Amino acid sequence: MDNRPIAVLDSGMGSLSIIKSLRTKIPNESIVYLADRAHYPYGKKTKEQLKLIIIRAVKYLEKFDPKVIIVASITPSIQVLKECKLHTNIPIFGVYPNIDDAVVLSKTKFIAMLATEGTIESNVLDDYIKPYITTTKIIKVNASAMIDLVESGKFLENDKIVKEVIINNTESIKSQPRTDVIILGSTHLPFIKKHITNIYPQVQLVDPAIYTVEQVKTYLQHRNSTAQNKWNVNILVSKNKQQFEKIMRSLGINEKIEEIKLDFKIDGF
Repeated sequence: MDNRPIAVLDSGMGSLSIIKSLRTKIPNESIVYLADRAHYPYGKKTKEQLKLIIIRAVKYLEKFDPKVIIVASITPSIQVLKECKLHTNIPIFGVYPNIDDAVVLSKTKFIAMLATEGTIESNVLDDYIKPYITTTKIIKVNASAMIDLVESGKFLENDKIVKEVIINNTESIKSQPRTDVIILGSTHLPFIKKHITNIYPQVQLVDPAIYTVEQVKTYLQHRNSTAQNKWNVNILVSKNKQQFEKIMRSLGINEKIEEIKLDFKIDGF
């Protein structure tokens, strides 16, 4: 048994999809949730900026003595997490594109991936895709505008706007009707999952966040490190607390939110 918390880090709202799954899969854990809105969006940072952001955010979270840290964002997970793990003794889990699972689900072998600009343009993502290109067509879709809808809270206000943004930013899916699987390549995107399904009812969705939580659960169980706490979440935000708190309350999340100052600056911010 280990009652230390699990720390979850993202540039904002994305961590909530991980936290929701954690609550379902391992409901006795305590969570420290850092919404690093001071550095949103991760998807438009350089690789070097991302590395510094994640390393220094992890160092900040070390003071909470977490038993694991989850970087709840695909962009830094695929670009810099391997290097960042060298800077801490705490086990770190990332969120990665589940292309294997998407390929198994797909009957047509036409798959779309919605992700941030940084992920879509990453050479690392090209390396992920390379083993599949002879048998599978993978359509890369820049979903940054959809992710912005979630982070700003606008997805809660107007379904029509959400629908328009999705349609306008997924023309490549619409033009390829054989697409039968979409990978939600950002932890923000599960918040608009119902809208995506309404627009593309023939398509199955793959949520990589679920697989990350399964990995964390297995890791803790194998080490007899699950907790016996009453579920609680300690929420920290590095910028724009008032707006963030409004979104949290709209989602029915009533825990106290603390605004913090991350004591580092990154060139170019």
